[in-house]
Amino acid sequence: MLDAVEHLRGLEYPGRIIVLGRSENGDNVAVYAMTGRKPETRARKLVQKRENIYVDPIEESARSGRHNDIFFYQATNLRVRELAISNGVHTTDLPGNRNALHNLIKGLGKHTFEPDSNSTPRIGGIIEPDNAALGIVKRDESGETIRQYFEVPLVDGTGSMIYTYAEPNRDPTPSFVGEPVRISLPGYSPRATARTIYDALARSDPAQDFRIAAACIYIHPKKYYAKGAAQIEIINRVDEEKK
Repeated sequence: MLDAVEHLRGLEYPGRIIVLGRSENGDNVAVYAMTGRKPETRARKLVQKRENIYVDPIEESARSGRHNDIFFYQATNLRVRELAISNGVHTTDLPGNRNALHNLIKGLGKHTFEPDSNSTPRIGGIIEPDNAALGIVKRDESGETIRQYFEVPLVDGTGSMIYTYAEPNRDPTPSFVGEPVRISLPGYSPRATARTIYDALARSDPAQDFRIAAACIYIHPKKYYAKGAAQIEIINRVDEEKK
């Protein structure tokens, strides 16, 4: 198991990041974080709408560009007994009728990698009261689509992390490889966890500081049915820079 902060500090450019796990105090945890190299990619923020998180433009005029469904989307979808999370429009395609792994396979199976210059992988996850799964859909060297799905454990104080890009930071950016990274889950609240993840992505060289935002959701396994059960914290770079 790796230390989450040290692992994130060692990544040149992870792209979008998903973590699913369980806190030390027994809450189920989902993290979504974004980094971006290009100005148009960084001109985004995370926004809470009711009990879900959306990726929105900082300036509404940006919605007039191409590939809006790649840049702006619903990142989480909380339903009666599960929370779905992803880096694109496939968030709402992840069904909620069976266990997490089955639902993830069915939902991600409708998609290929994103139609951009990096063939950005589509990553997603589902966390239910007692089980969770992560998946990735990416392009191989021949141009074919590779789909990988992983059932991940829910153990107090630990999490499983997946992200879109691997090392090195170049164009086209290599896709994530291997199984989800097992990490120690930092923090005892959504605020503490989001802050730790966001700060771990900082870089001393401003030119290499690709942070956009980080968000964290805590929800008790026995309270998925309760209205307002999701505790949400969002940190946006655009807001941090105003302080």
